[in-house]
Amino acid sequence: MTASRWNSTIAEIMRWDAEEQEELNRLLLAPILTHVNPKEEEAGESQTEPTEEGKGKIPDELPILPLRGMVVYPETAVPLTIGQPRSIRLVDDVVSGERLIGLVAAHDPEMENPGPENLYNTGTVATIHRLFRAPDGTIRLLVQGMARFKLGKFTQTDPYLKAKIQLIPETVETGIEIEALARNARDQFEHIAEMIPSIPRGLITPIS
Repeated sequence: MTASRWNSTIAEIMRWDAEEQEELNRLLLAPILTHVNPKEEEAGESQTEPTEEGKGKIPDELPILPLRGMVVYPETAVPLTIGQPRSIRLVDDVVSGERLIGLVAAHDPEMENPGPENLYNTGTVATIHRLFRAPDGTIRLLVQGMARFKLGKFTQTDPYLKAKIQLIPETVETGIEIEALARNARDQFEHIAEMIPSIPRGLITPIS
């Protein structure tokens, strides 16, 4: 399936924006509720398993999409807009398969086509949840980060970047400082929730 499959009218784009917000809320709240209710997490879940059902293990080689001026973290859902021809070609190829990509920030956010030497060494594996082509030729993606990785050898630079990756295991730390940071994060969330009515009220109590 090519990206041209997603040509949309203005009305469809407006509807997609509304649906995108709902999807973002769902994707953002899911990992939060999982951590709040750890009993709901499936026992024995592998670190290499993507969050989307039916997606096999993360391969050791991925197409690399450079990010300019932003970083996507694991368990976060982020909308992206891309317009570079090589990035569009990458997405065209990925959406017909497992929809997995490697997101890596570039050193210089002003560089239009960063190469392997212009990227940071650490990135995030992400899955593409939604995609459409806007009338201006750009592509909008809704991606969700899954796991951090370290960049290995680049196996391809044309028509887009592709590289070997090594997953970085997540570590769980405990201690007084961690508890203080967590408490501060909860307090800030409660403060933000008071200012944004769209945040579900039922989420505030379990997080607190």
